[in-house]
Amino acid sequence: MLEVYSEYDWFWFLICAVAAAAISIWFYPFRSSSYSSPFYLHVKRILRFLTLFTLFCLLLNPLLKYKKKEVLKPTIVFYVDDSESVFLSDSISASKLKAKVDNLNKQLEENFDTKVFYFDGNVKDTSGGFKGKSTDLSATIKHANIFLKEKNPAAVCVFSDGVYTKGMQPTYTPANFQAPVFTVGMGSTIPVSDIAIKEVNTNSIAYLNNSFAVKVMMQQQGFSNQEIRLQIYDAEKMVQSRKIKVPNATLFEEEFILEAKTPGVRKYSVKITPLQNELSKENNNFDFYVEVLDNRQKIALVYKSPHPDVNALFASLENNKNYECSVFASSDFISKSNSTYDLIIGHQFPSNDREASWLKETQKNNSSFWFVLGSQIDADRLHTFLPDIKIQRKTQAFNEVQAFPSNDFNAFLFTPELLAEQINWPPLRAPFGNINFSNPMQVQSMQSVQKINSGQPLMAFTNTSELKYAYLLAEGIWRWRVQNLKMQGNSELFDEWVLKNTQYLLAREKKQRLKVYTSKEIYDEEESIRFLGELYDQSYNAVKESEIIVKFKNEKGKLFSIRLTWDGVQYSANAGVLPSGYYTFLGSVPSMPELKQKEGGFLVYPLQAEQIQIQANHSELESWAHKNNGSFLPFKNADQLLDSINLHANNSEWIREKTNLEKILQLEWLLYLLVGFLGLEWFLRKWEGGF
Repeated sequence: MLEVYSEYDWFWFLICAVAAAAISIWFYPFRSSSYSSPFYLHVKRILRFLTLFTLFCLLLNPLLKYKKKEVLKPTIVFYVDDSESVFLSDSISASKLKAKVDNLNKQLEENFDTKVFYFDGNVKDTSGGFKGKSTDLSATIKHANIFLKEKNPAAVCVFSDGVYTKGMQPTYTPANFQAPVFTVGMGSTIPVSDIAIKEVNTNSIAYLNNSFAVKVMMQQQGFSNQEIRLQIYDAEKMVQSRKIKVPNATLFEEEFILEAKTPGVRKYSVKITPLQNELSKENNNFDFYVEVLDNRQKIALVYKSPHPDVNALFASLENNKNYECSVFASSDFISKSNSTYDLIIGHQFPSNDREASWLKETQKNNSSFWFVLGSQIDADRLHTFLPDIKIQRKTQAFNEVQAFPSNDFNAFLFTPELLAEQINWPPLRAPFGNINFSNPMQVQSMQSVQKINSGQPLMAFTNTSELKYAYLLAEGIWRWRVQNLKMQGNSELFDEWVLKNTQYLLAREKKQRLKVYTSKEIYDEEESIRFLGELYDQSYNAVKESEIIVKFKNEKGKLFSIRLTWDGVQYSANAGVLPSGYYTFLGSVPSMPELKQKEGGFLVYPLQAEQIQIQANHSELESWAHKNNGSFLPFKNADQLLDSINLHANNSEWIREKTNLEKILQLEWLLYLLVGFLGLEWFLRKWEGGF
């Protein structure tokens, strides 16, 4: 059944018909010429009307709605484990596994639609050579939920050793498709003799000439009461070595104290001397990295009274390796603190004459300040404490305001993700009134009331000589952090907002025209590396029509190169996944050779979880299959999978009616019809001797 739809009222089609008829009659009037018979005149008039009416109607963009029957064969999807652990405890080769899957696939594809995927930490179309550094079994179910949504699901078949190092337990991952799950067990479940370094616990940073602890967690099977040698290397140099007697327990640990003698990112390795009859020697080594810092910048977080904003700010600052953050009540800070700080963050501070006097004296110490002003500030007297700012209160009320990013702010850039989310974060509590600054300010964000820009600043910066001052004219940013945790599962966007503001306030150097950095300082082996850049002209206006070349190299000196281009917000490029190690980079602009190259570095942390758990976990695969109405088979019996599929899987075709909407304008036969109308009309005119 065909139906025609249009976004225009049917009245417009009537107008099209009247217009086409009027033009046709005007072109072929009822008083015919001497050489035209009435019959042919009517035919030509009708052909001209049909042509014009069709063309006019096409301008209204009508849609053709029709139902079409579609036959869907049952679909079987294979998921093959592509991680490192698959072949560690088994003699089966990768080629034999692929041959088995291909053979099953060929035998099934006559009666089923089949598709083969590979998975490690993620699901992918092709194998990565069984080198995956992590395994997420639950990712197969999540992928099948989407892949089979519009298909006729027959079965899901998973080839794996049952070992998973990330994601949910597959047994409890909800499957939204109505099809059994069949699992084929790879690897060996027989207990093996092996000793492995499970993990190394230490701080990611240490300070020059200080000591730091390293705790090595090990697991063993079959080597109780034997003696092993454990060694720690700083790069290629062995720094400690000791003999250890293996206890009866499966898990045991040993602690070392190391000295941080060289600044920079240091690669350390823990090694167990291989033993006889060990199944795997790859898991006897474990690499970790520690950044040795020369010094840290000191930050004082001073509050008038306890407030959740203080906890939110401290949570973002305390884990940053470059900062030493201390928290003080304002009364204690003024009376007891003798230290000099690079940055002082004052929450509702200063709020009286004593604190204002102390602040004026402290400014001589070259400290930068960030003032968070809220309900505990005497707004009417604020300009006597902070001469740069004056709030003219209209009432004693407070506004609920959200952040509205300022397009004119170019001191530094936030990521597009932060800018997109920040405008939807919960409102802050700001004094109701007009805010005026006595010195030029860079406004980062304005106050938005019900999504409307109020014209009042929310976050602003000013510079005095080398020092910088920031003013947050509202309280309640703890709600931003909670919202970030709720929506994204982490506080990375809120932390970015705090840390970039802090970095700007602490920066003492002259503004750089070229900035190159990575989106993170530390990546896992499976994460893509993203480079970001900023470029300014001599007036410090953003330059968008250029390119930044970044050359980076690993610890062995292997050189890589990538080109950063403007993405609408900043310069960026994705370098993809890189092997583990510490990388240094240099960024330059070929079109602006006068700019100094920008140096930096980032760390790709090794994932070694796949090498630690060698013994296959077939019980997990069996539980998973039974819960989803399927069955489990060891790999040696994989040929029986065909019988299991024929017995339990859905093998019937689906016939469904699908409603399609198609633009009539896109119908090819309509063009031929119009050409036919015009061609026939032209032929009749010529045949009668007309023009």
